[in-house]
Amino acid sequence: MLTPITPIEAFPPPAASTLSEGLSRLEQTARQAAAGHQTTAPAPQAKHLLERLPQQAKLLRQGYQAFRTTTAEALAFSYAAEWLLDNFYVVAQTQSQIKEDLSPAFYRNLPRLNAGGPLQDYPRVYDLARQLLTAETCQLDLERVDKFVWAYQAVTPLTMGELWALPIMLRLALLESLTEAVGRLAKLAPDSQTLPPALPYSHTISDTDVVANCIPSLRLLAGEDWLLFFERISQVEQILRQDPAGVYARMDFESRDRYRQAVERVARATDQNEAVVAQTAVSLARRAQSKNERAASPSHHIGYYLLAAGLSQLEQESGYQPQGLSRWPRQLAPHTTPLYLGSLGLLTFFVALPFAIYVLRNGTGWLAATAVLFTLIPAITIAVT
Repeated sequence: MLTPITPIEAFPPPAASTLSEGLSRLEQTARQAAAGHQTTAPAPQAKHLLERLPQQAKLLRQGYQAFRTTTAEALAFSYAAEWLLDNFYVVAQTQSQIKEDLSPAFYRNLPRLNAGGPLQDYPRVYDLARQLLTAETCQLDLERVDKFVWAYQAVTPLTMGELWALPIMLRLALLESLTEAVGRLAKLAPDSQTLPPALPYSHTISDTDVVANCIPSLRLLAGEDWLLFFERISQVEQILRQDPAGVYARMDFESRDRYRQAVERVARATDQNEAVVAQTAVSLARRAQSKNERAASPSHHIGYYLLAAGLSQLEQESGYQPQGLSRWPRQLAPHTTPLYLGSLGLLTFFVALPFAIYVLRNGTGWLAATAVLFTLIPAITIAVT
């Protein structure tokens, strides 16, 4: 079995020129968060963050209406009110985007915190987003977001699902901060379900500044290309780009995503770190290339081990043992053409059989035989469909 390298070795940090000398306070916060996070397996009945979204939306609408009816003199002293009145559409768009992106199935697969405290059973990436926003006083800069995530992953690697979920969690955390601040500024009494007492944010800036920082950050998130962000900070992406055949990096995004999904499936089935699975695929391709350096071969490309005949070898190296019904697709895979044509013929036979029996009983000679042949056309059509 190959000896896979550790996630930190597999995913070197950015070049020294992109980081300041020594750890910044932001990086220290990220590393401390990573060291303190303990996760558990996804739980189907875990607390869902979307449950609070309707109450938050209600309170924000109330705040918007309260600011609209405030006198012009009073508004002159609150640029927080101006921010909300001029940009409430951004808040509404953010709420819709969260509901669209955070499907129940996607949410259930996110690693959850398992160390007690108010965030018990909430997604780990949610707390990461909260701590980032608290450290940045809700004023996001994407370069610093990258820096924070890199520092976090130097201690604890995030799954690909968590990286996709990060912009969603940042939006959620910004809306929660905005809801709290607007509620206090507008002197509204929040519903007990809006934000549980254990989860309020402890920002070091005024509520007015929270509002003034949250809305531009929401607009920044809406304008970012998160496909590029994901590939920029994904450990698995950086490892797969080491493909010995040099093919992976030249593929389009959709094709690369198929490879990453294959890594995710193997990692989930074997309870392995995704970066380790990706590195194992690269190591297998390198080993095949070293055995036959002169001639190009499909086995020199990581796709051979992620999506083709070498998948079983990757699974074996990763410690995966198919159990129960999952064994059948692997055993039947070499016989797909006979299985397809055989099942097509069998289904055609059973569809055409009643018509053939009827025609043969009520017809004679070549007319009956011709009628039977004509019944095969719709029968084949039904079978193929």
